[in-house]
Amino acid sequence: MLSCSIMRRDWIIIGLLIFFIATGLIIDLRWVLNYSHLPEIASTDWLGRMYRSYSVADRGYYDRIGMFELALETVNVSVTQVLNFILLAAIFTRSTWRYPLQLTLGSYVAYSVLLDYWVAAAWGYPNMPHKTPYALFLFYAASLPWLLGHLYFVYDAARAVNARFRTA
Repeated sequence: MLSCSIMRRDWIIIGLLIFFIATGLIIDLRWVLNYSHLPEIASTDWLGRMYRSYSVADRGYYDRIGMFELALETVNVSVTQVLNFILLAAIFTRSTWRYPLQLTLGSYVAYSVLLDYWVAAAWGYPNMPHKTPYALFLFYAASLPWLLGHLYFVYDAARAVNARFRTA
């Protein structure tokens, strides 16, 4: 049985993991399976409509999909999802390798979001049709929960590991 202190301490991490898993399975996986025909399904499917709306910020996820976007999302729906489930299990079983995994997962996902931001900015937002304040806001806001959530994973793991080093 899990103690209440574990549930309280890890509630934010567990909630974020559930959110990331759910969005990965509901949205990202469907995108990977339908990326080649999003414009055709935009009039009949919620996913197509959602990405059509997002295309004011980044057409690379709607009708100008490149290998970078496809590779990033394929990793997110495969490797990252498996690691999310493993981290969730590690939290509930109080596994000793939980924090190294959490630190790794948080670091690489935060890095991938920052890389996406950096590539777009460095190239002048080539998939953004009109560089308006709204388009820039939408571009950054859409993936901000992943950046902030995974930076929190890093912070939480670093805090826990640092506390262990102090007591060793």
